[in-house]
Amino acid sequence: MSSLIDSRFQKVNTEGQGGFSIADLYFDTNLERHVIIKKLQEFSEVDRLLDEIEALQKGKSKHLVQIYDIIFDEDRPVAIVEEYLPGNDLLNFNHTPSDTQIYLKVLYQLAKGLSDIHECEIVHRDFKPNNVKFDSEKILKIFDFGLAKNEIPASTVGQIGTPGFMAPELFWSPPVIDRPVDCYSFGCTAYYLVSKKPPQCSLSMPPVAKQSSESINNYINIDNNELLSLIDQCLEIDPSNRPTMKEIYESLKKELLYGKYKATLTFDGKTLELNEIDSGVKVSGGNNDSAVIRYDGYNFIATEVNGNVYVNNTKIDTNFYFCGSAVITLGHPDLKAFRRYITFDISNPEVVL
Repeated sequence: MSSLIDSRFQKVNTEGQGGFSIADLYFDTNLERHVIIKKLQEFSEVDRLLDEIEALQKGKSKHLVQIYDIIFDEDRPVAIVEEYLPGNDLLNFNHTPSDTQIYLKVLYQLAKGLSDIHECEIVHRDFKPNNVKFDSEKILKIFDFGLAKNEIPASTVGQIGTPGFMAPELFWSPPVIDRPVDCYSFGCTAYYLVSKKPPQCSLSMPPVAKQSSESINNYINIDNNELLSLIDQCLEIDPSNRPTMKEIYESLKKELLYGKYKATLTFDGKTLELNEIDSGVKVSGGNNDSAVIRYDGYNFIATEVNGNVYVNNTKIDTNFYFCGSAVITLGHPDLKAFRRYITFDISNPEVVL
C-alpha cells in the first residue's frame, strides 16, 4: 500500500491507532493541504472501513468530518483520505460556571451534528468526547465512524463501544442499534464535559437507571428547565423515552438565541418592532377583536385574545405561540373587506459559534 500512497502523499507523522485502523497525517500534493489517511491494520476489518466510507459519503453536515478520497489496492478499499482536524478533542474540555455559554455552544454543535446524521439514517454508535475535534475555523466535527450503522434500526452480535458512553440497549441480546443509542452517548458526553466523568448510572455494565439526585442541573446554572430536562432524559433506560437529537438541538438553539429574535408588525402603512424581553403590543380591529402579542425572550405569544382573531386563516385562542412569520386577521370572515390584516414577520438569527 505504501507505493499507492507515496506517489501523492507526503507523511508528516502518526496521529493515532484505533481498533481497526492506523491514522497518519500526510500532506496531499494534489489537494495541497494536510489530510488524515486511515489505513486498515487487518483486511478482515474491511467491513468496518466500508461502513465508515458509506457513513461519511451519506452524511451531510458541517459538523461531520469530510471524506476526500478512497485508496484501493486491487479493487479493494484499504484506506480513506479524510479532512485533517488540527484542533483539540473534548477530553480536556475545561468548563467553569462563567463559561456556560461556551458549554452550550459545544452541546449545540454536537446535537446538530448528530441530528444531521440521523436525518441521513446513520447511527454513529461510538459517540464520545474524543471522537469530536475542532477544525481550523473552531467548528466542532464528529469523526471515527468505524462502528457506524447506515441502515436503522439494526442489530449486531456482541457489545462494541466505549464503557461509560454505551446505551443500555447495546447490552441487550441481541443488541439494538437506532438513533437513541447516540442520544444516550450525547447525554453521557454532556455530563462528562462539566464533571470530567460520565454520569454514575452509565458506568455500570449494563447501565442502570439514573438516580433522581443525579442531574445536569447540579453542574450548570441556566434558567431553562425544558433544556435541562431534555439532557437528563437522554439517560433514560427505555430508548423510547429519550428525546430526539433534533429536539435537543432546537432547544439549545432557542436558549442560545434568547432575547435575539425580533418581530415586525406591518399594518395601515405603519411598522412596529417587538424585540424587548417581556414587552408586548396590542393589535385590535372592530367589534372588540383584539390580542396582545408578547415576547418572553424565547417565543412570541398571543395573549388576551378577544373575539375573532385569526393567524393564517385559523382562529386562535389565548396563549397561541407563533411558529414563524404569519398574517394576523382581525374580524369575522363575514366582514370580508372590513377585516383588518397585519403581517407578522419574525427574524431568523443564527447562533454565532
